[in-house]
Formats: sequence, C-alpha cells, structure tokens
Amino acid sequence: MGGQVKLHPCGHCLRFTLIFWNIFVLLIGVAALAVGIWQVVENDNYSEVTGSDTAAAGAVSIVGGIIAIGVALLGIIGAIALSRILIGIYAVIIVIFIIIELASGIVGFVFRDRVESTVSDNAVAAIENYYNSTSDRRVIDAIQNDFDCCGWNNYTDYTDREEEIPTSCICDDNDGDGNKCIPISEMGVNSTVYTDGCRDSFVDFPREYQLVAGAIGITFAVIQIAVVLISIVLCLCIHRAKAEYTTV
Repeated sequence: MGGQVKLHPCGHCLRFTLIFWNIFVLLIGVAALAVGIWQVVENDNYSEVTGSDTAAAGAVSIVGGIIAIGVALLGIIGAIALSRILIGIYAVIIVIFIIIELASGIVGFVFRDRVESTVSDNAVAAIENYYNSTSDRRVIDAIQNDFDCCGWNNYTDYTDREEEIPTSCICDDNDGDGNKCIPISEMGVNSTVYTDGCRDSFVDFPREYQLVAGAIGITFAVIQIAVVLISIVLCLCIHRAKAEYTTV
C-alpha cells in the first residue's frame, strides 16, 4: 500500500529534504569514522603527551561515525518507504542526540582547562626526561618537527637546564620565514632554532577556534531541531495521505 500512497506536493518536498539531509549525514558519518580510525592509529606519535585523551577522542569519533551512518540510513529508508514508524523512531533518536550534544558541550566547556593542564604537565615532564627516555624523546621530536617549535615555552626549556638543544629544534633559515628562527650559540649548538614554544601550536592555537566551533555546533543543533519538525510533519502528511487513500 505504501507505494500507492499519494503525498501532496508539500509532503514530497519534506520527504526529499529528509532524504538529502540524511545522505549528507551519511557522508559525515563516513568521514567521522575515517578520522576516528586515523586518530587511534596516529595517537602513538604523541601518546606520552596526550595520554589517553586522543585515543579516547578517536574511539568516540569511530562510535559517533557508526551511529551517524546507522541513523542516516534509518531516516533514508523511512522516507523512501513512507514508514511513519521508522520516521518516528528516527525523530526520537535525533531528539536524544540533541540532548546528548548539549550535555557534552557543557561538560567539554567545564573540563577544557583540565585537559589542557594535563597535556601541559605531560609535555613539561617529557621535556625534562628528553635525554633519559627514548619514548619521551620520540614524542617531543615528533611534536617539534610537526609544529616547527622548540620546547614547551621556548628553547630555554633546554638551555635553562643546561642541556643540549635537540636537533628537532633546528630551524632552516631557507624556509623564507626568518621570524620563526633565532641564532644561538649555547650548549654545543651554533645554529638557528625555532623561537616559538610548542604550547602555542599544541594547546593555545585550537582555543582561537572555540567560537567558530561553538557557532557550528549551534547551527547544527538548529538544523537537527528543524529535521525533527520535518519528520513530525512528514509523518502527519503520510497519515493524511494514507487516510485519503483508504477512503477512495
């Protein structure tokens, strides 16, 4: 009977809007799954500094991606089949997501300083153990190479402790950005090193985008609310169309 039900033009518009939206969510879910897998695999490079936070974030991305894919497929199938039951379940799940996202946003905001403090403490400890621990040295070298930085605050994290500056701090004068480098002749090093500490890139830099992330989150929440309303109205349209069909 579902294939014979004739929706009004408005109902068709809502139906295809729901389908296209969930195709978009499906793609996001696939992307989140890929990013999560990448985070878990790449976490080994910085695990001594990030602890389990990055791996946990990767696991969350994987789970979130799988859930997004499942929910998107539910919405697509429900809209194609004109199933009020599937669309209703879909709408309820979206409402639950909105509540969870709101709670997660609040928790993330409250504990953001704690996470940054943990990362900072671990990084300082790793720098102090740079010449005593192979794993710490590998992590710090990876960070300094990837972010073009030296030390956590700056290169004096090494010189103040009368330690030789790591080769991963050496800056190439030919990179065209002389402001990033400073010539020094300390602790056996007569070269140029990066002027910036890794804190700016590894912790402080992402905070500049919190406002953007918040705006994106609010926008996505508004869209989700609209999707819930679309689902409810579509269910009513399907009910009306089926009622009209049975009276014919």
